[in-house]
Order: sequence, then C-alpha cells, then structure tokens
Amino acid sequence: MLKWVKRFFKGCLWSILGIFILIAGFILLVIITTPSIDKKKEAEINRLYEIGHEKVPELLKFLDDKDGAIRYEVIYKLNDFRDRRTLNPLIKELKTSNYEVSRKWAAQALGNLGDTSAVLPLIQALYDSSFHVRYKSADALGKIGDERALAPLIILAENDEMEYVSIYAENAIIDICDKSGLTMPKIKRRRENVPVFKKFMNRVKNLFSP
Repeated sequence: MLKWVKRFFKGCLWSILGIFILIAGFILLVIITTPSIDKKKEAEINRLYEIGHEKVPELLKFLDDKDGAIRYEVIYKLNDFRDRRTLNPLIKELKTSNYEVSRKWAAQALGNLGDTSAVLPLIQALYDSSFHVRYKSADALGKIGDERALAPLIILAENDEMEYVSIYAENAIIDICDKSGLTMPKIKRRRENVPVFKKFMNRVKNLFSP
C-alpha cells in the first residue's frame, strides 16, 4: 500500500513538473516569436486600420517593409477586412515570409477570404516546418471547401506528429465533405501520432530515470 502511495505522489510530481515546463516553454516561445516593432509605423498602421476598407491599399504597402514585425501587424489587421485586394499579397507572405507568425496569420486571412486561388499555396503550407502554420492552413482549406485539398489533408491528418494539427486537418476534411456532399473518408492515424503532452512526459521520465 505504501509503495502504491509513493508511486502515486511521484506521478503527480512528474505531472506538475511537466505542466510547469510546458507553460514556461509556451511563454518563452511567445516572447521569442513575437518580434519588436517600430512604434511610429505601428501607430500609422493603427490609424489606417481605424479608417477602414478605403485604406487597404495603403496598408498593403507596409507588406513591402523589410521588418517582419511590421508585416505581421498588417496581416493581423487585414484579417478583419476580408478584402479581395489582399489576396496576392497574402499568398506572397505565406510562401516567402521568414516570420512564422506572419505565415500563420496570412493562412488564416486567406481562409477568411474564401478564394479558391489560395488553395494551392495553402496546400503547400501544410508542409510548413511550423505546426502553427500547418494547422492554420488546414483550417483555411476547410473554410474554402475545395475538393483539391482532400488528399493532402488526409495525409496530414494521418501522419502529422502533432495531434493538434491532425485534429484541425480532420475537421477541415469534414467541412469540405459537408460542402461537397461527399462521404467522409476513414482517417487512420499513425500509432506514434500521440498527443504532444504524452510524448513530452515520456521524454522527461526517461531523462530522469535511473
């Protein structure tokens, strides 16, 4: 009985440690991936954003800025407009930006536009190194509802190492099938495709095991 109690408390301690490290890692990731921004340019972007749709062309000019933080700020704001004039600039940012957050929000903005011209770039983004970009791209493809995305989304749902991404891909497949009147395909995920937290805890336990 005593041995069982010790194991129970040891397991609780490992869980608390794992949760603490995950939270700390998430906060650090946000700090690292959120670049600093030129305050004067930020103020001008906010001013144009408050005016509204008529200032979209002027906002788009900021996407030529070398500062990735500026481009990210503009893309985040453009999500609210859903203006077709943003289509090609957003596709360019999704395909070429070296800032993960810019690619992520560009994918979301393209999904909000719902234009099928974005389908192929979004399919390419399903293979992005960032899981944030992958899940946003999957979600965007589900919103657009184009059948061309089904096969790549099935591959993503079955094989992505992040459970979070697989869930978004599967939901996107459901959305496309509903819009197209197709039968939902069976998704067979890899056995090793387990929740990231479970993977992380196993690694932590192995690290400290005698």
